[in-house]
Formats: sequence, structure tokens, C-alpha cells
Amino acid sequence: MSALSFEGLVLAGGESRRMGTDKALLKSDGATWLERRVHLLHEVGCRRVRIATRAGMPHEVVDCEMLFDRSPNVGPLEPIAHGLATMLESHLLILAVDLTAMTSPWLSMLMDRCAMGHGCVPRTGHGWETLAAVYPREVQSLANAHLLAGNFAVKSFVQACVQADLVLPWHLSAEEITQVRNANQAA
Repeated sequence: MSALSFEGLVLAGGESRRMGTDKALLKSDGATWLERRVHLLHEVGCRRVRIATRAGMPHEVVDCEMLFDRSPNVGPLEPIAHGLATMLESHLLILAVDLTAMTSPWLSMLMDRCAMGHGCVPRTGHGWETLAAVYPREVQSLANAHLLAGNFAVKSFVQACVQADLVLPWHLSAEEITQVRNANQAA
């Protein structure tokens, strides 16, 4: 595999405790938040788009595969690791379902910052923005090692990826930060 290729994974397995309702099924402009994130990933050229969710959740979208949590309630690192282990392309573009301000031009800029063997994770003054990020195939062993050690913190995983020179930081400007604001922050 010599050229960069991307597949997308929408993270929609959270319990939405703060919001009190399943965010994936909320609607705006006639489509669910989940459908809108799937559309964005297709729009930026992801060859395959999958949805990571808990078993029994009504999150099916036409032409999307479901990726069910193998170990529910341990956070997003488990579905990220699962996505990396089963990916067909060189890079996995992660997008949380509640990033409602996200646009395709912003995602394209994120993807443009990647190279073979290198992903990109945005960073703000508050730390890593791990759920709108691109991870290369090469970080799969790091994700698995974190899970086996019981370290489910995605930010710790990203820090290990950066130290291994597999993920590059993208220091976001004040304008770029608006893209990674989740619905809980935007409300």
C-alpha cells in the first residue's frame, strides 16, 4: 500500500448521560446527527464508513457497517482499537457523533496533515482533541497495549503515539477550535 487511503469511524456508543437522550438520534435539518457525521466522512473521501456503538442501539445507517463494542463502558479507546484492527485502508478517521459544528473542509485539512505511517490529532490549550483525529494503521499495537494494561484514556494513547512519532499534533487556532466543540459545550 503506497498511497494514503482513509476510512471513517463514527463514535456513537456513548450513553449520553449529560444530554439525557441518545445524541446519535437527535435531528437537525431533517437528518440525525449520526447520518450527518456519516455523510461528512463519505464527503471527504473515506472509502468505508463504519459506526461504533453498543449492541442493541438503533444506530443503523444505509451502506454503513456496524462495529459493536467488545468491552462496553470502557470509553472510546476500545472502539478505536477495534476499528484499527479491522481497517482496510492506511488511516482511520475518527469522528464523534456529537461534533455538530464539524465541516468537510476542516476534516480535509486534518487529512492533508497526514502522511504514510503518520496520523494527526488536533490540540488546543485544553489538550488533545482525540475524537476528531486520524490514526495510521501503525498505532494498532499501541492501542492494544493500552487496553491490555487497563489504561483506557485516549489522551494517554495519543501521547504514546506522538512519542513514537506516529501521530503529529495540529495546534488549532481560535477559529479552528470551533470545529471540535461537542454538542454539550455548544449548548
